[in-house]
Amino acid sequence: MRLAELAGRRVAILGAGREGLSAARLLCEELAHPDVTLLSEQEPTPDAARRLGVLPGLSLRVGADALADLSAFDVAIRSPGISFYRSELASAREQGLAMTSLTDLFLAENEGRRVIAVTGTKGKSTTASLIALALEACGIKTVTAGNIGTPVFDADPEAEAEVVVLEVSSYQACDLRHGPEIAVITSLHPEHLDWHGGLERYYDDKLNLLRRARGPVLVNGGNPDARARTSQIARRRLFNDPSGVHVLGDRVREGSREIGDLSTLPLGGAPGSSNLCAALAVASALDLPLTTAFGGFEKFRGLPHRQQTIASRDGIDYVDDSFSTIPHSTLHALRAFGDRPIAVIVGGRDRGVDLSPLVDALRAAKIRAVALVGETGPRLAALLPTDDARVNRCRSMDEAVAFCRRRLPKGGVVLLSPAAATGEDYADAPARGAAFARSAGVDREA
Repeated sequence: MRLAELAGRRVAILGAGREGLSAARLLCEELAHPDVTLLSEQEPTPDAARRLGVLPGLSLRVGADALADLSAFDVAIRSPGISFYRSELASAREQGLAMTSLTDLFLAENEGRRVIAVTGTKGKSTTASLIALALEACGIKTVTAGNIGTPVFDADPEAEAEVVVLEVSSYQACDLRHGPEIAVITSLHPEHLDWHGGLERYYDDKLNLLRRARGPVLVNGGNPDARARTSQIARRRLFNDPSGVHVLGDRVREGSREIGDLSTLPLGGAPGSSNLCAALAVASALDLPLTTAFGGFEKFRGLPHRQQTIASRDGIDYVDDSFSTIPHSTLHALRAFGDRPIAVIVGGRDRGVDLSPLVDALRAAKIRAVALVGETGPRLAALLPTDDARVNRCRSMDEAVAFCRRRLPKGGVVLLSPAAATGEDYADAPARGAAFARSAGVDREA
């Protein structure tokens, strides 16, 4: 669906988050006589309400039942946080409601433009950032957009960039009908099962982006599920694999050709090297000089809430890894610090993900404390020894940080790596990270 096809139709925008606000602005500015209603189950923030109030042709419908009846509309633009599989939406589609999203509209409007889309359970934002650095180092003007933070139509309104690097979540990939020039998948692990209604649908929704790609599909060969589930894609190229861009020791190579030395860069651990390989695989697909692209990584300084050291006090580092919302990601974080003593804060919303992979890692000698929080705290407590003095159920972030700090020697790490999504205590992962920072004595907003 293109923007022109929305002219003269009754359009509903579902959700008043970043993408909902962007969609409202786009339609009210681009359509000659907009007939647009924004539907939200929560009151928009004061700033959002102010911005919406000046848009011509826009109506608001706010309330717990805002999505209950969509029969008055011809088209709905769904925001990512609203599940495509909700019963109200499924029923409306059966009754003839056309549905699209800001991401799909952008891809439809930019079919002739160089768009590189990145998806995966973990590593999307880091990989998108590294791709942009690699391309900029080669003299290509690049912009990042999408799930990384800036809605797609807002990131480059004058279309000045030569390349758009688009981070795409499973929420955004599930109903795409258009695709990018190049698609990248960083990993596949169980996540968001409640939103998608199960593991198979979650994986299938992720892979929908790859099926829509017009050109190369770049797949992490070191991730078993991603490798196995993309084996039938004819345009597939593997990275993090000896056949493509990979790391051997500290050396980054493409096949047998050496590209650079990983030890010279501010990237640590297997997740960093895998994401770096993905970025170089994109550069290779675009026939760019890989040594030049590699040089761009020197500017990388990490992203907020992803193994980010936020403070060092009395010989102890405080590391915010709030975006580790699955056990696999937390396992990577625990490995990233070698043999340093670690006190870890784990727990959050219970979405039924298997937590058992964490148990052996939490029993390791270097783990000096395990502070359990949130709904998953009791589940993890049941899997750990009941008489282990290192394990403590905590009622607040302040209590968790204090417990961890008491049990660490100098040279240790207090690590927030929850292995779970946020629960009722925090609006999102950045808010949880901000709470951790405050408990660690750092004044930081979400």
